[in-house]
Amino acid sequence: MAMELHIEEYQVTPEIKFNFEEIKAGVAEKVSYYKDLVYTDEQIKEAKADRANLRKFVDALDNRRKEVKAEILKPYLVFEGKLDEIKSLVQEPIQQIDTQVKEYEAIQKRAKEESIRQTFINKGYAWMADIIWNPKWLNATCSMKAITEEIDARIFTYETDIKILDELDEYQFEAIEHYKKTLDLGSTMVLVNQLKDQAKRRAEYQAQKREEKQMEIDIDDESTVYHPPVKEWISFSAKLSTEDAKALKEFFNSRNIEFKKI
Repeated sequence: MAMELHIEEYQVTPEIKFNFEEIKAGVAEKVSYYKDLVYTDEQIKEAKADRANLRKFVDALDNRRKEVKAEILKPYLVFEGKLDEIKSLVQEPIQQIDTQVKEYEAIQKRAKEESIRQTFINKGYAWMADIIWNPKWLNATCSMKAITEEIDARIFTYETDIKILDELDEYQFEAIEHYKKTLDLGSTMVLVNQLKDQAKRRAEYQAQKREEKQMEIDIDDESTVYHPPVKEWISFSAKLSTEDAKALKEFFNSRNIEFKKI
């Protein structure tokens, strides 16, 4: 589509001349008057009037600027509107073509994704695809050769790491299961150390509980089982006074000792 915009010769707006120096000199003189002016309390009304007049002057300048700008921009705005009209005509085919291009690219990406997943299947590692999937593989600039090399490198790392995990003295199953989900040897070893520490603390806890339970049993045996002393009849004679006999009788009674005459 060979179309080119040809603009006929046009005249750039010349410098806008106005009584710049006159106004500038007048403003400078007025500003110098107000620069060090101090109003008394009685002159506040006058100060407000001066402020209003100065603001009115600034607003007048700004309004005139807008009027001039609008006049100067009139031909440009007409030009811009015509270009926008032409551009709107072109947007429809652009969108139609864009839709077709995106559909084609989507088909290409789906085909490439199937090819990549088939590579994993052929190598016996279909389950690994989603774990290590790299979105950049679907870019047109990423070749299948580079993708295959990256897959081979990850598989080599996996097989090397599995050999390390197989040699663990304990928790091999848990370690391998975790590693297959993450393909992260570092986090897997952290898990193994956590399991070992947990097992150690569990054993210490259980040993402490067994010891406490045994102590409770020993205490219960000592406090609840009562073996009364064996008593036998013993015959003896003693030379006692009346007071001695009374004292001996009181002693027998205090110890709950049976006694009788012989």
